[in-house]
Amino acid sequence: MSEQLLKWAYEELADAGVGSPEADAEVLLAHALGVGRGELRRLVVLGREVPDDVAGAFSGLVARRAAREPLQHLTGVAPFRHLELAVGPGVFVPRPETEEVAQAAIDEAARVTGERDGSGAVVVDLCTGTGAIALAVATEVPGARVHAVELDKDAHAWAERNVDAMSAAAAGLDPAITPETPPERIVRLVKGDARTALYGIDGTADVVVSNPPYVPPDAVPVDPEVAQHDPAVALYGLGPDGLEVPRGITAAAARLLRPGGLYVMEHAEVQAEAAREMVAAARDVEGRPAFGEPETRMDLTGRPRMVVARRLGPERSGVPVTGDEGTAWVPDRERLVRVSVPVHPVLDATDPQTWGPAIDEAVNAISRGGLVVLPTDTVYGIAADAFDEAAVAALLAAKGRGRQMPPPVLVGEVATLDGLATDVPDDARRLVEAFWPGGFTIILRAQPSLRWDLGDTGGTVALRMPDHPAALALLKRTGPLAVSSANKSGSPAASDVDDAARQLGDAVAVYLDGGTAPGGVASTIVDATGPTLRIVREGAVTLEALREVADVEGRQTSPEDDPSEPSTGAAEDDE
Repeated sequence: MSEQLLKWAYEELADAGVGSPEADAEVLLAHALGVGRGELRRLVVLGREVPDDVAGAFSGLVARRAAREPLQHLTGVAPFRHLELAVGPGVFVPRPETEEVAQAAIDEAARVTGERDGSGAVVVDLCTGTGAIALAVATEVPGARVHAVELDKDAHAWAERNVDAMSAAAAGLDPAITPETPPERIVRLVKGDARTALYGIDGTADVVVSNPPYVPPDAVPVDPEVAQHDPAVALYGLGPDGLEVPRGITAAAARLLRPGGLYVMEHAEVQAEAAREMVAAARDVEGRPAFGEPETRMDLTGRPRMVVARRLGPERSGVPVTGDEGTAWVPDRERLVRVSVPVHPVLDATDPQTWGPAIDEAVNAISRGGLVVLPTDTVYGIAADAFDEAAVAALLAAKGRGRQMPPPVLVGEVATLDGLATDVPDDARRLVEAFWPGGFTIILRAQPSLRWDLGDTGGTVALRMPDHPAALALLKRTGPLAVSSANKSGSPAASDVDDAARQLGDAVAVYLDGGTAPGGVASTIVDATGPTLRIVREGAVTLEALREVADVEGRQTSPEDDPSEPSTGAAEDDE
């Protein structure tokens, strides 16, 4: 029976144009039976019957595979070297050819580790996706200190799942059981923009490896498994040649690597020459070539699929010393010099005629679950997708505050009020009509149907419509954003982008520079969830101005004075 099932499945998959119908049929039947392929073959030889429920499940899997759903999505796993990685929709499925890219990084990391006494190689995997390369290095090179960066929220979630599972296995724990104390991660996973992350280890990496998006915009993949199921953000490298993102990755590699460190990057077969030219064109902060002569290496099939180059500069004992944020001490001939380090992308958002690309980049970052700093009419804010729980958690972590201090939500138009709040008092509506857009935040009862998690809000939401053209342009593209002041909790709110960057660093994917905030004072907050309207914080709008529109009680005490002050969806350092 199992042999007949396999023959039927093979024919179905072959007719559908699947490239490896026999192997896929075996993998799917083994998956349905819950056994390995070796055990499946033994059962076939023995002529064992396949239970009806398993046969039904197998038939469904074959139909989905015939529709060109990726095999790895159906089984939930993808092999990579000696690893079995969890995969699914939202993450790029690692390919066999990338195993050679990982091998180049592993060989270099092993060499460096072997030459050092008690100090493992520092390896950085940019655009880690599932975490495949980073985990291969971490598990094959004992002592290696591996960092992995991923910005896309779905891919980062898959990477986190794989890192946690492999870390548990390395600690001798059952990955299926959540331990009381999580084991130490074998890979440091960072959610951020690969082009700007990890500035704290600038000049110290021994290896930077990357399989970035590099497909040109006009080179749509032929296979449906790729074109319809791999996320576009993991495929297309932007720019006419598909190398815009790789150029940013190459610049990051130059920043991260120590002199003599190795850079390894995967590319398409037709991009070998362009990739070498891209690496050769990279410059350091003084305008000198960043890399030695780049070389192209082949994959297992003999195709040119990766570029490799070493960071220029003299080898020294020890590693560069990190200076203040935004600077680092790096080797230069026979001495250490202090150089500026671009720790974040700052994009000009001062002119509506030219800010289009900057707003596009910010929208893209928000859609990936990243954080954006934006100008408002009061102070600078740090923003996340209000409906992305992980992004909101990242916002709170960047500020150094907990769930008990949830961020307000900024909206791009007044009509959004009733979509996010319920039981809005008439006096609250009058205040909104009078002071929106502007420096006025109103705390209301949140719509109970909303699927979001801003923190411990007590069922409330703080809403504001800013009076800043760049902020409104972004909000009209993204919808409601969770936004707090762009500063570490307890520190003064940032009134310009440089101050925000000094405080938040590479926790932020994109900084929008709108000049000095015109207000410089945080918004006024009014709580409209009780029997009367009550001012929580007086800021840009005075109590007197509020009382000209509605009956508002003044604030009697501060939260510091009154420990019973409820969580109202806004905090003292909110924008």
